[in-house]
Amino acid sequence: MVGISTFYLHDFYGYLLVFTRSAGFFSSAPLFSEQRINVRLRLLLTLLLTLIIAPAVSEHLPKTMPAQSFVFDLMLMGELLLGVFAGFIGRVLIAALDIAGSLIGFQMGLANAFTNSPASAQQTGLSTAYISIMAVLLIFVTDFHHTMIMMIVESYALFQPGNFESFTSLTGDMANTFTRFMSASFLLGLQVGAPVTILGLIMMSATGIVNRLMPQIQVFFILQPLQLLLGFVVLTLSLTIVLSYYIQDFALKYQSLWNMG
Repeated sequence: MVGISTFYLHDFYGYLLVFTRSAGFFSSAPLFSEQRINVRLRLLLTLLLTLIIAPAVSEHLPKTMPAQSFVFDLMLMGELLLGVFAGFIGRVLIAALDIAGSLIGFQMGLANAFTNSPASAQQTGLSTAYISIMAVLLIFVTDFHHTMIMMIVESYALFQPGNFESFTSLTGDMANTFTRFMSASFLLGLQVGAPVTILGLIMMSATGIVNRLMPQIQVFFILQPLQLLLGFVVLTLSLTIVLSYYIQDFALKYQSLWNMG
């Protein structure tokens, strides 16, 4: 019995490490960790991904189990932390859609019209939900979700399980990397919402001038339907361009994830 137990422990040791990192990723990554996705389905996807990844990264996995149990626990905690970090960075970039949608909704006068967002699984504005649906659709159509999963595979070349020096450098650069991606997400959100935002600023400036010249006219009452109409027109004409730019920039930034610092 001792020999059989030892065989199974060493046989599934590497699979357990890969499963822990993959589970951390699927528990925090956008699209995969949403509440509407069944937990059993997510667990099954994690197991399937583990069976596929483990043989491919076997050269980066430790060959023997650590003699001390606390070392094994630290390795599992490190694997889980790395997976959660990789998934959460993707969620930070997805948050750019909320920023863009909030700007667009404010300029179109739809800031108080709420619905459920497919990206954040929370109540958000109509414009944010619309942009999020289109962006999520493009992510799956362009197979970028495969790229997100491949980032987990590529992480083993830099952060090998049991190599505590690499994890020390990761924790040291994690704050800088998170700050860098937060600023990039905010800038990306401004760029996606720029067409409607610029239109709103122009209309507000023109309305202020007209109101000063002819104060007896209720310009803001006239502005509301015109603002809504022109907002939809500009959003429809620019949506293809801005979402294509968003997907490309999302991919470039996420693929640079392991360039820490």
